[in-house]
Amino acid sequence: MHSGGLCYTGTMVYHTDTGSGYPLILIHGLLVSGVMFKEVAPLLHAHHRLLVPDLRGHGHSHHLPGPDTIEQHAADMIALLDALGIERADVLGYSQGSTVAQQIAHHYPDRVRRLVLVCGYAFNMLTLRERVEGRLMPVLVRLLTMDQIGALMASMASDLPPEQAEQFKQMVAATDKSRALAAIRALQTFDSRPWLPTIPAPTLVIAGEHDEAVPLHHAQMLTQRIPDSTLRVIAGAGHTLAWTHPRALAACILGGEG
Repeated sequence: MHSGGLCYTGTMVYHTDTGSGYPLILIHGLLVSGVMFKEVAPLLHAHHRLLVPDLRGHGHSHHLPGPDTIEQHAADMIALLDALGIERADVLGYSQGSTVAQQIAHHYPDRVRRLVLVCGYAFNMLTLRERVEGRLMPVLVRLLTMDQIGALMASMASDLPPEQAEQFKQMVAATDKSRALAAIRALQTFDSRPWLPTIPAPTLVIAGEHDEAVPLHHAQMLTQRIPDSTLRVIAGAGHTLAWTHPRALAACILGGEG
């Protein structure tokens, strides 16, 4: 059993290291931190050694300098595995974290036993609505404070209970504005569609039935293009399913093993 090991010195990303079993990295989403897995992590401890990092520029890794690119985040995850002496791991990416997970599976295929993409996408500017929102978001970040951005994003996550909504708001508010803009740019420019068919890892794609931030068609695209992939849809869930449906999410993750 690994008991809450922490690291946030030097150039390594901050991470927690808990649980026992086959290593599983949980990569968080846009403008938040590894705290987002607070509800689901205890449900996985008995089955996996959980590595939960804060990506550079986020959470306790806010002090690490850029670039805040998907490629750099992927390299950071490999550096973390190297530092811990872990040859291969299961890799789970949530929302924007799914882009990092895909990048790892693409550039470092020998390091990934299994890929899990939750509320993920290959290209998040497919529809007119997504393109409009993509143009609007950096404008809002420039005009508003990060406290206001956090409050706005929390208000959009209407299915979150008040305590979790406040936690979500505080994570976003703690992000430096320049790092937030860099993360948004990475979101807008990422496009894995050309190389998804080359991903060799068995892949589980998990989507929320009512996810409005990353609608179901994104999960369907991932499943159609990644050769060895399976789609699981969590009924009644939205984009914040890690908070609202942790047991269903854990069941999907563990049920998809084998």
